[in-house]
Amino acid sequence: SELFARRGPAQDQEARRLFASAVDKLLFLVVPAAFALWALREPIISLLYGRGFLPAQGPLMVFVLAALAQAAINPYHFVVYALEAHRRFIPVVLLRLAIYLVAMTVAVQLWGGTGAAGVRLLLVLFPAWVYFRWTRELAGIGFERKTWIYVAGFGLLVGVNEGSRAALAALGLWPPAALGMAFVLALGAYAAWLGLSHAAAGDNLRYARELIKPSRLAGLWRSESA
Repeated sequence: SELFARRGPAQDQEARRLFASAVDKLLFLVVPAAFALWALREPIISLLYGRGFLPAQGPLMVFVLAALAQAAINPYHFVVYALEAHRRFIPVVLLRLAIYLVAMTVAVQLWGGTGAAGVRLLLVLFPAWVYFRWTRELAGIGFERKTWIYVAGFGLLVGVNEGSRAALAALGLWPPAALGMAFVLALGAYAAWLGLSHAAAGDNLRYARELIKPSRLAGLWRSESA
């Protein structure tokens, strides 16, 4: 907010650099976390709620997609807030309310809980392109193209995981072993994809390691407790 409050060529350039770096690091962290929730949905649901709740896998997978979309889109909202242009959201909110009521009426009747989750995803995506246009007009910050690397990476993670798991299960492998092997294979394919497509992947990995260092987490806990 401070960068955007003091407008000028140098400040605007630094704000764009900081925004691009933040979005990149955010997606670097969020994509594998979302994939873990997607791939391990069965044991997670069974552990937390019992096997009777396994039909909730469908809505959960859609909610994972909605959370990923939010991680990619919300930073553009923050730019609009920092520039104190939040009044622009008022007509969008009213339009989304009307769409929400219609979509929920139709989707829940057709697909139940999965349909309701799908409406959540719809509201995250609609109308995201307007937010990108606003930030480009107000701050020279357009859609961050590195986002597509992570979108493709998540698709690769899901595709390799689901395909490998089905193939291993067809060979008669013990289901938990098939789940674990497919998970590892998918992560390996994703790591290779990032290594080939993203020059800053190594820097992001070092950043992620720094975040989860035990000493850093312990310091955060001590400060929060204090």
